[in-house]
Amino acid sequence: MKTNDPTQEHRWLGRLVGNWQWSHDVPDTGDTKVTHLVGREVYRAIGSFWVQGESVGPTPEGGIAVSQTTLTWDPEKGRFAGSWIGSDMPMMWVYDGELDVAKQSLSLYAEGPAMDGSGRRVLYRDVLRFVDDNTRTLTGSTREADGTWKAFMTVEYTRV
Repeated sequence: MKTNDPTQEHRWLGRLVGNWQWSHDVPDTGDTKVTHLVGREVYRAIGSFWVQGESVGPTPEGGIAVSQTTLTWDPEKGRFAGSWIGSDMPMMWVYDGELDVAKQSLSLYAEGPAMDGSGRRVLYRDVLRFVDDNTRTLTGSTREADGTWKAFMTVEYTRV
């Protein structure tokens, strides 16, 4: 296969293309102004190989956050690749990922700062899971010292 031919993995990413509404519940920390967040996300294709998503929605503190996601399949590495940036943090998250055996979930791994403010670097995993063609979830987790994954958020998406 030539590297300029789209693969089944590129076509899998094409399932993301479209308009989505997302919702996410967050705990009330005392500073929380909004505990049920609802926003919009639009994914578009960039040629046959890339998808790019933009999400806009409220933050728990009452502001607005914007994020950008890029995803592709890298046939040379045999892995998914991509990035995520958000208006509420000054770093780019670089993804390395894989599909599950059932081809319903894409696990995207990235290293970043620990949420406890310690300055440690930890491994994160975002799992995009299709329930059906019009419903999906994103679950964010951190890797614990014992190697297990601890979820810190789940976002639900519905195609609009």
